[in-house]
Amino acid sequence: MIRWRRSLLIAGGLAIPIGLCIEFNYRPAPEFRSRAVVQKPLVWSLQARTLRQMTEAVDREQHKVESRVLIVTSPEILDWNSSCTTSADNCVQFCCWRFGSVADRALRVSRFTGDLAAPIREWLKLLDGKDYFQSALRELQISPGQDRMTLPFQLMAIVNRADFAQVKNGKLSGAEIRLIYGGTKADDWLRLIIEFVLPEMDKTAFQEYLQSWWNLQELATGAPDFAYQKALQSLLAKFTAQSEHVRIRANGKLQENNWRFAQFAVGAKGIAPIDLDSQYDVSPGQCLSNGKLFELVRDNEAAILAGESVTDSKLFVRFAEIQKLNEQALGFAPAVSSSTQADDLRFIVSMNSCTGCHHQDAPTVDRTHQVGLRRNKGESELSPFLRGGTFNGPQLAGCAPKKQREFSDLKRRHLFVRTVLFELKPSDSDSVWNEKLAKTGLMAFQPH
Repeated sequence: MIRWRRSLLIAGGLAIPIGLCIEFNYRPAPEFRSRAVVQKPLVWSLQARTLRQMTEAVDREQHKVESRVLIVTSPEILDWNSSCTTSADNCVQFCCWRFGSVADRALRVSRFTGDLAAPIREWLKLLDGKDYFQSALRELQISPGQDRMTLPFQLMAIVNRADFAQVKNGKLSGAEIRLIYGGTKADDWLRLIIEFVLPEMDKTAFQEYLQSWWNLQELATGAPDFAYQKALQSLLAKFTAQSEHVRIRANGKLQENNWRFAQFAVGAKGIAPIDLDSQYDVSPGQCLSNGKLFELVRDNEAAILAGESVTDSKLFVRFAEIQKLNEQALGFAPAVSSSTQADDLRFIVSMNSCTGCHHQDAPTVDRTHQVGLRRNKGESELSPFLRGGTFNGPQLAGCAPKKQREFSDLKRRHLFVRTVLFELKPSDSDSVWNEKLAKTGLMAFQPH
């Protein structure tokens, strides 16, 4: 099956999560389908250093790195020559990154050999069913038989998630490139994320990959050369073509205040629905004091707090929903913990889920998304989770007291890239890499 993992770190009392929450770290683990899994992720550890101490070296370059290396949202880049019309086989400039073209690329990477239009039509037909996003597709006037190159989706962000990479046996695996799409209508009805999971790389290759991103920040974006756009396109074309796995995540509006989450694996047979990883079959809005999830967390408290990912895929569900007018927090009774860290345990489990990361426990743009809709072809707004901010979250009666947490995830990702490029060598051992990269985790326990 498909699994994702996020990681966070509690640093000097600050709690700052890692990752674009509509995004999720991916690890296939078919051998773990029927039992709880404990694996050591990259960046979960407790640190005594404060965020200020950890980031003094990067503040000067922060804006350029954020907007050119980590998450690209500038219309000047995303809409470069967007009026062009051509096939995905012979794409010109950013025509290659329209939704239809990228969906074709995802199918090719996944070794689909038939008519590329067919699986996309079948997938749209599935989305148009009442169990998925029928109201969203009808609102956007999308029909299952529509030409995939004319679907009304605009590219909202290109995201470098190299920070998902985990070190093991001298290799790094799990880095991703993500392309986020939203509807072209003024009202927000549907979000789609195509996620390319890159193959395992040795340490030298991983540093070279990150260096190719890092070098982009000095290139000019304007006429006549459009050097940045051309270099970014070349980078994306090269590395997405090498992807080991591809998936599509969809967030669709059901009605005025409710959103549904689903995800799909792209494979040799087409596009198929899969369970949401780390989205548990529990009803939010109450304190859990028993049940399988409560027992899983209680029995693995030490492993979780030590920085290990603990999941049981048997408890995952196919769909999740957010009711924006309700505080749907996941809660645990204090008895879940033998220490004073019951809320840390609750937060870990919640932030690993779609609903926690998009609504319950992280500050968003619109109480649902971490990347806001592009309005009037402008630039997407990024959430306080990414840019920096504090969040209290809902407090459920009878649950352990909630802590205020501070978020600044783009700064965390920046620190990750700097550490890999300037503090580590390919000859360093895995333990050295993991020790240094743990310091970029700025919070604890989050697989998105």
